[in-house]
Amino acid sequence: MQQKELGSTFGVRLLLVLYRVLGRCVMGWILWLVALYYTCFYSRIRQASRGFLKRVLVQPPGFWKVQHHVTMFAKVTFHRVLWISGKQDSFDVYTEDEDVGQLAELTESGSGALFLTSHMGNAAAFSPDLLPEGFKMNIAGYYSNAERINAIYSNLSSIEAPTIINLEGIGASSMVLLHDLLEKGQGVTLAADRTGVGDRTLEVDFLGSPVSFPAGPFLLAALSHCPVFFAVAVFSEPNCYELICRKLHAGIDVSRGERDEAVLELAGRYVEQLEICCKAYPFNWFNFYSFWEHSD
Repeated sequence: MQQKELGSTFGVRLLLVLYRVLGRCVMGWILWLVALYYTCFYSRIRQASRGFLKRVLVQPPGFWKVQHHVTMFAKVTFHRVLWISGKQDSFDVYTEDEDVGQLAELTESGSGALFLTSHMGNAAAFSPDLLPEGFKMNIAGYYSNAERINAIYSNLSSIEAPTIINLEGIGASSMVLLHDLLEKGQGVTLAADRTGVGDRTLEVDFLGSPVSFPAGPFLLAALSHCPVFFAVAVFSEPNCYELICRKLHAGIDVSRGERDEAVLELAGRYVEQLEICCKAYPFNWFNFYSFWEHSD
């Protein structure tokens, strides 16, 4: 959150023009070159990528593995631009998770649902077309350090977009706001793999070391008693997205004295699923900062 946004709106719009003129194949090479620039000239990106990849790959990651990681981020970010501008038909989307089918039950029961996602893959792949008809989705997070790219997303959007809620600046009242939305039978999506400034945290073992995760998403689940899902959409070449949606809990209903234990248990289930995905799709996780800096 404290790192300044890189790139420019002009650069992203130029890439869109080049895509329309040159097509996907040439665009892939352009994005590779863009990624190469950042891999070469931003040491913190290289260090963060290598610090993660060494935990999920069999062989120690060299420069070109890091370059591939950054290239995947460039591609997936650009895919999100394409997706929300109405070009989602150019991707093959599939899922093998039986829990996806349970989403249709949400509107029938009138229940809200909490979707704990991650900085992995392309969140836009969970478009309204893949959710139950009439199910209202809200995406909550901290967006002040990504204003330019989010402004582009807003201007290009040709699909019915979820409501975006910027949690920065509203403090403790954010928990009340999100709880009310869940009580109304709506969906709330939160990334649970990155802490905000001043957030209450939980320490959970992740890929071999204890790491701080935000307590807020898991505490919200305990307070709301609604179904909780782990949800990501991961990319594989050349144009496939797999939707991974796994129920973490049918709804936490415990006394106040048992709440801390339930919250920590839910955090453990989330991290377990995140580990599985990071090992299966290592180049799809995009937390480009020193995630383990306090444990290594």
